Formats: sequence, structure tokens, C-alpha cells
Amino acid sequence: MKHTILTVGSVVVVVLLLAGAAFVGARMLSGQNQRNEGSDSNYIISDSGGTKAFKIVPAAELPTAFSDINGLFLRREDNLIIVGTGQVRVTMQSGQVAGSHNGPEAEVVITHGTLIYCDKTDLRTDAIEDGKLQQVVEPGSLEDIEKYSFTSAWGEKRGDRLFATVFLYKIP
Repeated sequence: MKHTILTVGSVVVVVLLLAGAAFVGARMLSGQNQRNEGSDSNYIISDSGGTKAFKIVPAAELPTAFSDINGLFLRREDNLIIVGTGQVRVTMQSGQVAGSHNGPEAEVVITHGTLIYCDKTDLRTDAIEDGKLQQVVEPGSLEDIEKYSFTSAWGEKRGDRLFATVFLYKIP
């Protein structure tokens, strides 16, 4: 009886491991881990030109893989950037910027080798063509980042921190 339970349990574990491996392999083969033109999330913007939904076409200077961390810039502690993750919302009214996030705070370490870019994409509705908006980036500086800037980081995870090879921010 004990031998039968152990055998059935082992078979279940092996089946689950194989299913997991098949899922990961299928994702890798289908390219879901790569960022392709137009594959990013839809965005919606409203201004005096109206309301439009669009996709951002990533700038050529950025890595082709999806970023490792996305969120709101909350604060900086020397070379450590604290980012609020999860669902992010930024609102601007009468020159006042407010932001929120519903995920955990993430730590991004900026090193001497980190490439820092500022997103200068024009977010007016008249800049959107065929439901797409070309992202434009320029070299940036940590001193220019403001609270509630949108951030993305690519790099190597070590423990609870991401050591960034590329860091991108967009001032709201």
C-alpha cells in the first residue's frame, strides 16, 4: 500500500515537471520572451486632440527583451533606485502630479556601466500614426528623474535587487 502511494505520487510529480518544462519550452520557441514591434500593452491618451488608443514601438537603443522591472520612481538612495511596481497610475491636474502603485517596491542598482536613457516620446494624440507611436530616447541622468517618473530597467537579478545594465525613465 505504501509502495503504491509512493509510486503514484512520483508519477504525479514527474507529469507536473514535464508539463512545466513543455510550457516554458513552448514560450521560448514562440518568442513570447522577446519584445516585438507592436507587442507592448495598449495605451490610452486624452488631450485637446481627442482620445486615442495606441501601442508604443520601442526605440532601437533599448534591449529587445522585455524589461525586468517597470514602475514608478519613488525615491533614490545614492545609486539605489526604489521603484513602485504592479498596476501604476499617474494623474496630472493643475500642475500637480500624483501617482500610485499596487505592487511591491523593487530595488534597482545603478552602476558605472549602466546606460541611462530619458524617454522623450511626444505623447500628443496627433503624433500617433496607424495606432502606433515611435518611442524616442536620449541619454539621461539620475539627477533629472522626478518623483512618479515611469521607469523600466533591464539587468541581472542578484538576491532582491536588479543590477541594471539599462535604465529608462520618463518624466510625467
